[in-house]
Amino acid sequence: MVISNSQMIYKGQLEFPNCILHIHIQLNTYHNGKKYYDISYTWICQNGNILHHPFYDDREFLDNSRSGDIVFQNSLSEKMIEFLVMDNSELDKHCGMTTALTYKKQIIKSLSMFWD
Repeated sequence: MVISNSQMIYKGQLEFPNCILHIHIQLNTYHNGKKYYDISYTWICQNGNILHHPFYDDREFLDNSRSGDIVFQNSLSEKMIEFLVMDNSELDKHCGMTTALTYKKQIIKSLSMFWD
């Protein structure tokens, strides 16, 4: 499919213990009018050691989604992206007893299940 428009949505990072995640999110519109989030991840773990990766115990994620995912834009994915890029202090108001960072990790995992 041919991309007719591309818009940068977010460029930033999350700091996990011993690992920093750089996130780039673009919203691509294709020639058929459908829109998809192109989510790219770059993980920089302490000493380059994969043992420090937040998803070290999730082989499926590491094999299939470590570098990112492409997800169809709809009301669910919009809200997930909104929460993923939200400031941690603001997200703390929305995620109950879970920390913002843990919540964002769960969002990243959830987005990987919606790849298209």
